[in-house]
Amino acid sequence: MRMGRRWWSWIRYMRASAVDSKKCNKCGEIKPLNQFYKDGNKHHWCCKECQKQYQKEHPHKKYSFEQRNTWQKRYREKHHEKCLERQRIYAAKRKLRNLKVNADKHYVDQLHKVCTKCKQIKLLSMFSHNSKYADGLDSQCTDCKHKSTENWRKLHIEHRRTYYRNHYRNDEAFRKRRAEKDRRYRNNNKEKILMRNRNYIKNNFEKVQAYRQKYNFANRAKVLLYHKNYYYENYESQKELRTKYYYENRERLREEARENIAIINGIRFNKKTCQQEIKPIVELCVTNTKFKKALKKIKGVQNEHDRNHEIKFSKFA
Repeated sequence: MRMGRRWWSWIRYMRASAVDSKKCNKCGEIKPLNQFYKDGNKHHWCCKECQKQYQKEHPHKKYSFEQRNTWQKRYREKHHEKCLERQRIYAAKRKLRNLKVNADKHYVDQLHKVCTKCKQIKLLSMFSHNSKYADGLDSQCTDCKHKSTENWRKLHIEHRRTYYRNHYRNDEAFRKRRAEKDRRYRNNNKEKILMRNRNYIKNNFEKVQAYRQKYNFANRAKVLLYHKNYYYENYESQKELRTKYYYENRERLREEARENIAIINGIRFNKKTCQQEIKPIVELCVTNTKFKKALKKIKGVQNEHDRNHEIKFSKFA
């Protein structure tokens, strides 16, 4: 009976796996297996020292990670269906292997499963979906998964920022997908976003106020134009809000208006306290001729104009 090539290759592999040493095809020396790099399930035909020597002699063949990544992307784009088919076959094999190995290990019954991280028995609803595993569920529960992701994000903040920033700038398709995803999230979670923003402003009021002042000062013309356009576009709704606010706070607004007009015209309801408050201002304004009109009002000289104002104030009282 004649044996095929595959049969002989399998026999060679079994012999090599049984032995702890191997012959290097380049230098011809017999060395232990830890001196060879792994190539899948087998060991490389050339030892580590020979490979390092080859890389030193041929530095132009030592390619960077970015170059390899671009070549892999090109290959995947060119042979898209082939790669997908290979992934499907590999996923099916992995499912069968995991099913045989982990079927009895992690499942307690039809409704409960053991988490590989915290080693606790939990319901199947506590595990997220993952097509990589045979049962279609992740090996870790959602709580452990969230904790591990949070820890990883805290440790790799700068890496994530730079990666997403570069990815967002360079990839136009990613920008469109991200914008569509954000739009859908905003439409479905309007109340949640509103409450989150309110709580953030409430807890960080000084920080938000400083940022707004800085932005308004730097973009004054832009902000004024925006408010002007918004006012004209939403004139009726703004008018309704103003009337509603006025009727709800009528007494307070009248009081404020009364006080403001009284300060402008130098008229106070209590003249004794008024004289004490105005005395330092009078001393400053005596030498200056520009403040003659102001002095008359401050000292309480009531001309016709002031009398008319007093009559108006009496209506509000």
